[in-house]
Amino acid sequence: MTKRFANPFQPLYLDGTAADELEHLARMFVQDHISLYEQFLNEENSRVDPQRWKSVSEQDGCRAFSERRGGVDDSSGSSGDDVPIHADTPRSELPTILVTGTVPGDLEDAIYGYICPTLDQMRVKTSCVNDQLIGAHVLSTIVPPTPEDPFRAVTIKWMEKGQRLPVRAVVKNRDFVYM
Repeated sequence: MTKRFANPFQPLYLDGTAADELEHLARMFVQDHISLYEQFLNEENSRVDPQRWKSVSEQDGCRAFSERRGGVDDSSGSSGDDVPIHADTPRSELPTILVTGTVPGDLEDAIYGYICPTLDQMRVKTSCVNDQLIGAHVLSTIVPPTPEDPFRAVTIKWMEKGQRLPVRAVVKNRDFVYM
């Protein structure tokens, strides 16, 4: 195993209850965001409300927006104010991101590229797409994909994104643990 994909953490052991709770959290997250997507398409007619959403990035015909704190009533626009305010999910303090635009390819390719449930698949993806991963590791597989359901997977992963060594003095790397 290369140092680039070595696990810097102690082994992650999840008991059955913790794994079940994380699987439930992942399922609720997906359901909530499918509902938000359908609302964006049907009720908002795929229009981005600048009072609710702040543009944060644009690349290759896609734009990313972060939801403003307080929804349509917020006019501060400062970068620290982006927090979701969904009444049906008050437990969430995570920022909500909306991305609009078209990406070449089909949904299956995008999902296969995103899921990467094994370390080998993460390595292949990183070598193909230049995603600026400095390090990565699969910490735990809660629900592995199956041939019958290849797009259903729940894994806990770590990644470090950033610049190669010569640039790190100026631009610091960031790391994430995510599900």
